Amino acid sequence: MKNKITQAKLADGIEMLNLIESNSAKGNIELIYTRRPNAYLSYAKEGESKIGLVKDDEGNILLQIACIVHNYYINGEIRRVAYVGGIRKKKDYNGILNWKDISDFVMQTKCDIFYCSFLDDNKAALNIFSKKRKFIPEIFPVCHYTTYIINPDAIKKPTSKNAEYIFRPISESDLKDVYLFLEEESRRYNFASKTEDLFMQFPGLSISDCYILEDKGVILAFGALWNQKDYKQYIVTRYSGYMKFFKSFSKITEIMGYIPIPKENEILNFPTLTMFYSKDNDSDYYNLFLYEIAKEIKINYKMFIIGMSKGHPNDAIYKKVRCIKFKSNIYYANNNKDIIIDHNKPVHIECGLL
Repeated sequence: MKNKITQAKLADGIEMLNLIESNSAKGNIELIYTRRPNAYLSYAKEGESKIGLVKDDEGNILLQIACIVHNYYINGEIRRVAYVGGIRKKKDYNGILNWKDISDFVMQTKCDIFYCSFLDDNKAALNIFSKKRKFIPEIFPVCHYTTYIINPDAIKKPTSKNAEYIFRPISESDLKDVYLFLEEESRRYNFASKTEDLFMQFPGLSISDCYILEDKGVILAFGALWNQKDYKQYIVTRYSGYMKFFKSFSKITEIMGYIPIPKENEILNFPTLTMFYSKDNDSDYYNLFLYEIAKEIKINYKMFIIGMSKGHPNDAIYKKVRCIKFKSNIYYANNNKDIIIDHNKPVHIECGLL
């Protein structure tokens, strides 16, 4: 079969990386999202991965697609869910793609649900994948999603601080209670990760990156600072429009509470605020934890990232913070017709897993 999709191998990792870096997100900030030093190994770190390649007769990659499988909560139950992303096509390839073959390849993961994300300004990609085709599952919207890039100095002290609450890094002895807390809170959401081992599921995360807010031994909030730059990176290649103007006044914008404008062609160094939950979605606990974790962040970093779905109980907090935002749309395809997603439940998607 011409243009047949096959499973990637370790030896493909460098060519995959080159294809990734030949594409950048356009807009006022031209951004390369990459996976150095080897794209194959990078995907493999994130979980059960199925990476498909379409090659030409000479063995050169024409198209690649990655499918990363995790256990997520859907309607309060654990389901096998895959994120489909990393889709890259060689720029000068205008031939036919066998969409049935690609779809069949992804379906081999035997997941209940597949989901993907599209940047707001990438209407072309959304149109390609939302087009109804005979052999491809139809995709439906999950939510609007905002990635916030924040200067920790922009997080202000909340007014409703309880002096008796304790904010601290966790220790090994806390892990049992942490996992119980995460199970209880993440069940409230759709697309929330089922966490059994933080340090296996979030590569590079260590116990010293994890924090709790507690009251007399009861966990009120949890969050972790996940730096992925050892295997997944972001590089600003060019500024245009209003960002080109702001770049000239980086020191001033930093004083105003925005992030310092990153230098072009340097790898951004930041943590993603990950698995951040407050007990019963309490905004006071959430705000206080955010303020305390921001103080920890600015010891080593000048920015951090968090992603929030529209309708998340605490999304409104970030709308009041000066920051840079990227807006996306999350879509899903249902491979298990017995599952009817309850769209009244809020959505919690980890930004670092997109």
